[in-house]
Amino acid sequence: MYQVLIKDGPKGDELEIHSPFSNDLKLDKGSVKKGINTFDSFNLSFLPNNPAFGKIKPLTTLIRVFDSQLNKNIFKGRVFIPTDQMESSGGFNCSYTCASDLSYLQDTVQKYAKIQNTTPEQIFRYLIDVHNSQAEEHKRFIVGIVTVTNNTDNVYRYIDDLATTWDTIQDKLISRLGGELRIREVNGVNYIDYVTEIGEHTDTTIELSKNLISITKIVDPTEIVTRIYPRGERLEGEEEGNADASQPRLTIASVNNGREYLSASDELIKEFGIIEKAVEWSDVTQPLILKSKGQQYLDEQKSAKTQYSIAAVDLSLIDMDIRRFEVANYYFLKNTVMGIDDELRVVGITIDIIDVETSELTIGDRFISLSQYQAELKKKNNALND
Repeated sequence: MYQVLIKDGPKGDELEIHSPFSNDLKLDKGSVKKGINTFDSFNLSFLPNNPAFGKIKPLTTLIRVFDSQLNKNIFKGRVFIPTDQMESSGGFNCSYTCASDLSYLQDTVQKYAKIQNTTPEQIFRYLIDVHNSQAEEHKRFIVGIVTVTNNTDNVYRYIDDLATTWDTIQDKLISRLGGELRIREVNGVNYIDYVTEIGEHTDTTIELSKNLISITKIVDPTEIVTRIYPRGERLEGEEEGNADASQPRLTIASVNNGREYLSASDELIKEFGIIEKAVEWSDVTQPLILKSKGQQYLDEQKSAKTQYSIAAVDLSLIDMDIRRFEVANYYFLKNTVMGIDDELRVVGITIDIIDVETSELTIGDRFISLSQYQAELKKKNNALND
């Protein structure tokens, strides 16, 4: 089903180190992990009798995992971290962690720039152009689809000359405007998309029977914020000539009774306490607009995110194949025992190419409101007391 191939650099010849055919060349272990806005990874290990022994070089050896049934790569990238291990029995094992092509954005550093009167798409193209100008040919990307924008389609940013391209995209675009990155390989060329949301809504339903117990539900309230400090454009400081001086930003104090912060409802603070966060809108120049944006952020604040982990062995009981699922797609998940009846998103997939039954789906990141959080907590407590 799965084939693993390596080559020494982009111009090297490919060498098979894991065969898709039974009773043939095999790795000892191999697991692909895929997610959203993160590098996909591939962890593998093999014994010294594997053709890969002595031929893998960190950072320069390229590797791909090919699904022969779907006729596509499920992972493509480079070897990152080696780990050689000798067990107490005397057995020797070679292990490696690999990172997908998206990790090439970590290999280049951006240049200092003050960017204004520019759309999110133009900034993204600029950052990729800077990356391409410094990266080796096989690490370059062609910008494909860009759909992320903001209300004014005008972004004001300072680009730090100490940050990598990956960190810059995360800080200057994704953390502030949202959006998701996707790599598409077309005729051997890597295209990079920056879209509002990758994936699609499907009609597939995962309906779990009452005797299916291997599903884990995780409710995580750690991302809640109950006090926000809105920050706007940078202001000219009195020590502007001092390179070590920090430039202050516009606050809402002048239109908010001298306070620089906005607080969530008393109910939310009572539930979670005071948790502060500064949020930046660097293109905002008016305190009233800044306050409005801060209040909107609080009003849309959710209290917790819910995730479900489902093992592939259980998916087989409901006639589901792990390979049918794509990261970022939406599926309907139903389980009457746990009170689940929602359209939820696959936010992570782990595919074990050796033992498919140990593969897993992570479904969720469904953010819920305070009232939903409290209702689910009450329902759980009632069930325990019955």
